[in-house]
Amino acid sequence: MTKLPRILLPALLLVIASACTSSSSGRIGNRTPADQERYEKAIESKTLLYGMTESEVKQVVGPPDRKRTEKVGGRELDVWVYPKRSLDIYFDDEGFVVRWRAPFG
Repeated sequence: MTKLPRILLPALLLVIASACTSSSSGRIGNRTPADQERYEKAIESKTLLYGMTESEVKQVVGPPDRKRTEKVGGRELDVWVYPKRSLDIYFDDEGFVVRWRAPFG
C-alpha cells in the first residue's frame, strides 16, 4: 500500500467530509436547470433528496403525522415524523432537508 504524503491526508479527509455533508446546491435558489429536473423526477418517483423543500417533501410522502425539534450536531432541526413508515425527515432552519432516517430494507 502506498503511503500518502502527510499534507495530502488532511486534504483528502476534507474532501471526503465535504462530500458527506449536505450542500446548498440543491436548494431552490442555487439549482441549475439540470438540478431542477433531477428534483422534479425525484418527486415523480416519490424519492427524497437532500435539499428538498417542505413543499417538495409533502409531494413525495405527504404531510407529517407529527412534528418535533431535535438538537443534532449543535443545531436545532425540525423533524417531520411518519410513524407508519418509520420515517423521520430533518429540516434545517431554512426549511431544507438535511437528513432522514428510515428503516433498512
